[in-house]
Amino acid sequence: MQKLARFIAILMFSLCPFPLSAQELQVPLDTAGTIYRFNANNEKYCRLFSNYSGFTEARLFRIDENKYALEVYYRRQNMLFKKRLLMNSAQVDSLRSHVTACLKASTRAMDKNDEARTRLLIGTMGLGLGFYGWAVPAILDVKTGKAVVGLYMLTGGSTIFLSFQATRQSFVNDAMATLALYGGTRGLFHGHLFNNMLQGKDAGFRSTMFLTMTCSIAELIADYQWAQHARLTQGMAESI
Repeated sequence: MQKLARFIAILMFSLCPFPLSAQELQVPLDTAGTIYRFNANNEKYCRLFSNYSGFTEARLFRIDENKYALEVYYRRQNMLFKKRLLMNSAQVDSLRSHVTACLKASTRAMDKNDEARTRLLIGTMGLGLGFYGWAVPAILDVKTGKAVVGLYMLTGGSTIFLSFQATRQSFVNDAMATLALYGGTRGLFHGHLFNNMLQGKDAGFRSTMFLTMTCSIAELIADYQWAQHARLTQGMAESI
């Protein structure tokens, strides 16, 4: 009888819920109380977890009045990892202020996203139809009329398509569009000068066209990446 009573007591104790103080409550990461899951799209604008390659998302949990746990999820080699960081109230307040500020700034910048992207696409279309389309047949020394037209249409169309696809799901602001088009157009002159510097009077037409086109494309992409990663403003881009 005593064994039965002891067994029932142990069973009832094991089924009792843990105290409420042991539970962790998920709380928002912003001051407005709307961001409970800080995802990879938010990270594009805030750059809070750049140390975690393959960042997926972050969540914040409250342990008690002055103790929080920030859980960071990231992927490496198709495996999901979690990093748990303990924080106090002051640190959480600072984190929330930063998240709120950067997301508001990204929202204001996104208002200009379509306009800046359209300007970038029109500029690359002009480069593709105005120069690249003619440069490729010249570089390949194509002389047949139909082949020249075919290569022109293929090159021009590819320029438009690749530019559209590359920016379809990307954030494009005025600084990125301005600096990219600056690099694409000025790269034409830089390539021509670079070719003359290398070959002097012996510079051939095909080699000149090749270096001119190569420098234009390289500077367009490099300047776009520069403005994106350095988070340049429109004023900084225009000054450069």
